[in-house]
Amino acid sequence: MQCYDSVLTISERVMAGYQHYGATSHLVYPLASRIFAFLRLECYDSVASILNDYKLLARSENKEDGYFHSLLAQYFQATGDVDSALTHYRLTLLHCANNAEKAVPYRGLFQIYYQLGLVDSVAKYSQLYCNTTDSSVIFNSNATMQRMQHLYDYSHFQEQAYRKTLKIHQLHVLISAIIILFLFTLITGFHITRQIKRQKEKQIRQINSEYTILLETYNATRSEYMQLQKQSSYDSQQMKQLETKMHEQQCLIDTYLLEIKKNKKTADERLSGILNDDIISNPFLMGLHKRATVGQTVTNEERVLVRQLFAQLFPKHQHLFEENKGKLSLEEVDICIFRMLHFVPSEIAALLCMTSQKLTNLRSRLTPKLFGRKGGAKEFDALLRNYPNV
Repeated sequence: MQCYDSVLTISERVMAGYQHYGATSHLVYPLASRIFAFLRLECYDSVASILNDYKLLARSENKEDGYFHSLLAQYFQATGDVDSALTHYRLTLLHCANNAEKAVPYRGLFQIYYQLGLVDSVAKYSQLYCNTTDSSVIFNSNATMQRMQHLYDYSHFQEQAYRKTLKIHQLHVLISAIIILFLFTLITGFHITRQIKRQKEKQIRQINSEYTILLETYNATRSEYMQLQKQSSYDSQQMKQLETKMHEQQCLIDTYLLEIKKNKKTADERLSGILNDDIISNPFLMGLHKRATVGQTVTNEERVLVRQLFAQLFPKHQHLFEENKGKLSLEEVDICIFRMLHFVPSEIAALLCMTSQKLTNLRSRLTPKLFGRKGGAKEFDALLRNYPNV
């Protein structure tokens, strides 16, 4: 599009703007554009009116470059000043940085020498012009190919960047999903564990309650039997019935404890032999059984009373504890005492305010401390009951 009128209009506005802001040093650029447009429109008088201003500005701003000489050469060629045109075309060649910029001065020299009829010069500059034009075409073609290659590379790299971005996004989504799944599993596991713990605590309370009821029932039957024995005249048939009832209750207690052992609620709950009557009939111990049923703990004063009662009932075991006083803590001694007094581990854990697992671990560590043997909680209970025959 050769809209030279628009070039003149726009350059005039640019010049007005530079003059308004005092940037007179920049006027050389719109003046060059106006001269170029006037040359194409063949308005040589208009070129002459601004040529001197252009020369002065170009010299003052050190802008006498190849384009400056090219404009002057074209003006002098158009106005018939051949010598000046030749001079400025040659000066233009001195400022050309590549072959593409030499096309205009070569063509101008060719035209001038053609008009002058200098055949050798015409042949020379026509050949130079053709070579320059071919080089320009090749250069432009190469530049076009390079632009296309750059465009392809850009598209290729853009696609790679998009794929990497997509992979990173997918990785972020995967990591987020794993974190959410982990948190969900953790929370679900926590609630399930909490629910299992609550159910286990409920089962332990139920076990303690049933065990206490069995002991109370046995104690009531035994009391009735003892009262009947104290009477001067008693019914032998009734005595046999009570004995049978007591034996059945003892069997029920053994069966109950065996069932606990089978279900692995506690470790080795079965009592050996016939229950000790002094332990079963003791109201203080029966009260502790009831408190363990509802998950209550024993006080320090009650612990002292339990130790005193134990020392009376099991003097040999008391002597064993005194011999190992330096090895045992009071908590470990109390565990041994409650086991000998026919308290099941679930009751001991409730009374001493500890978990069933901690109680099992302490009983396992007591085996080598007291008896110098390796073994777990079951072995400890068996060795403790059979002492001193171990």
